[in-house]
Amino acid sequence: MKHPFTYSCLLVGLLFLSHLTTFAQPAVQTIVHETQSQQQSIVQFNQSPLSGGTLAAQWTLKIGGVTIVGAITSVVAGLPSGRVLINFNLAGLAGHGVSEPYLKPGEALTFSFSNAGNTLKNGAGTQNVIAFSDVASTNDWAGDCGDLGFFQQGNFSAPRFCSPVLMDFYEYKYYLILRIRNISVFAGGVL
Repeated sequence: MKHPFTYSCLLVGLLFLSHLTTFAQPAVQTIVHETQSQQQSIVQFNQSPLSGGTLAAQWTLKIGGVTIVGAITSVVAGLPSGRVLINFNLAGLAGHGVSEPYLKPGEALTFSFSNAGNTLKNGAGTQNVIAFSDVASTNDWAGDCGDLGFFQQGNFSAPRFCSPVLMDFYEYKYYLILRIRNISVFAGGVL
């Protein structure tokens, strides 16, 4: 027969292992850019809530592997469910006009986070968020009718060839908003 002390040590060890994630450092889980403006990314961490704050200087934004200095305009920590909101402005960047501050289709967006000064922590304030490098921001938005923008309407008249079919009808034209054109399955303009 085993000594009761053996069983109590085993029980304490199992309880400790079951709560190990409570003592683990928060780490990045996903980064997404699914807003209509395509000027924001949301960083989701694996623990909630977060405490402390973060500065734009702790974050690095890259497009196509090239660091874009000064593109991050603000960072908001303390969002529900362990999230950080990053606002960025890409106006004037190569391939972007001054009136194009948004992420364009085909641009690969990545973020790095240094947590310099250990300002961002878990909810209890006992563990620092783990720094990370070059994590891709994705857009897996499942679009709906709200993602269509009205373009124009009017009479449609096709050229009349020697055809017995009259092709005069009324047409409505729509365009896909930027959030849909930036999703990962929108390749070459085909959904």
